[in-house]
Amino acid sequence: MGKRSTLVGYWRARGGTEASGSRIPGPAVGVVPVVLAMAGLDATLAGAGLLTGKFLPIGAIVLSVAVKGNGTGGTAPLLDVGLEHGTPVDDALVNGATVLLDDKVDIGSADAGAQLGVIQTEQSEITISDGGGVNATGGTFDLFITYTFDDDGSLAN
Repeated sequence: MGKRSTLVGYWRARGGTEASGSRIPGPAVGVVPVVLAMAGLDATLAGAGLLTGKFLPIGAIVLSVAVKGNGTGGTAPLLDVGLEHGTPVDDALVNGATVLLDDKVDIGSADAGAQLGVIQTEQSEITISDGGGVNATGGTFDLFITYTFDDDGSLAN
């Protein structure tokens, strides 16, 4: 994935720009959100910061993390979603979502991590772990991370 993902179709064509010969300035560049999906993750999480092999690029801003919960057993099992920088932060994005039911954590949610909504200054691997030692005893879950990019509004970059 490139450093930015912009929409150039309808908005620019209908908005008119100096390049198209119109004297009416067009709308600003639209930045399209990206969804990073991870399916069939083992819900019997144990320990801290299990690496997923999935990465957020530099400039990414995570907007939300959704969990499609299919975990089973345990006593109110929880999920932390973190980032591996030089030092892992196990609950950087999510601190205590459920893996038994569907759950969604947005910016400002009670279980949002400190890096949710923050511009990433380095490439970061996504980690998953039990929520403070409470884990499911079986099943799987799916994880959907929606992010966008820090964009300066310049065309064609």
